[in-house]
Amino acid sequence: MAMSCTNAFESINEDPNAITENNMDYKYLFAGAELYTAGTDWESWRNSLIYCSTMIQHLASTQDYWDGDKYFYSTGYNSAYWDREYPNAVTDIVEVINHYKDQSCYSNAYHISRILKVIIFQRMTDLFGDIPYFNVGEGYSLGTLYPAYDKQEDIYNDMFNELEDAAESLSTDSTNTLGSSDIIYCGDVTSWKKLAYSEMLRLAIRLTKVDQTTAQKWVTVAVDVD
Repeated sequence: MAMSCTNAFESINEDPNAITENNMDYKYLFAGAELYTAGTDWESWRNSLIYCSTMIQHLASTQDYWDGDKYFYSTGYNSAYWDREYPNAVTDIVEVINHYKDQSCYSNAYHISRILKVIIFQRMTDLFGDIPYFNVGEGYSLGTLYPAYDKQEDIYNDMFNELEDAAESLSTDSTNTLGSSDIIYCGDVTSWKKLAYSEMLRLAIRLTKVDQTTAQKWVTVAVDVD
């Protein structure tokens, strides 16, 4: 009780194996975001198959727990994608973007990450409508623990702009810093640029019955690319 240790007190309480901002390989976070976006577990099974695909009659089931084709509300199935993506894919991709955005040597990785972020959030807002978007994923970096909900219209407008700017900024002359960490295209900028404009077209089609003028504008941008 009368004895204590004061020598090197801070150093002996620091985990030498802890991953910090300085020793993190952000390519792993990028790969993680891709995996979660592709669907790794419950978010694909519950939200996509059991709930949404049956609700719109792509699939049907005689199983009583497949709630979509019976039009029963299920809290767990309805929130599965939200519960999985926000603490995983969203957090990962925002961290990657924030890390790469001011480093010219990671220019292509930064813009590819922006395209992936749009794909993640397009699915989120199509499922849930108004969602936290502009300030989400900043709990660790900026201490934003309770980001505000943003309007779906504002989210869509920003996603169009992000896709256009990211696609135009990709350069075949820049170094491929993602390589095999990119499990979709291995960092190939030509493929990512095509994906960006394909995603732009997909978003525009979503708007055809809501805002035909905006839809036509972005369809034109998407299909007129050289």
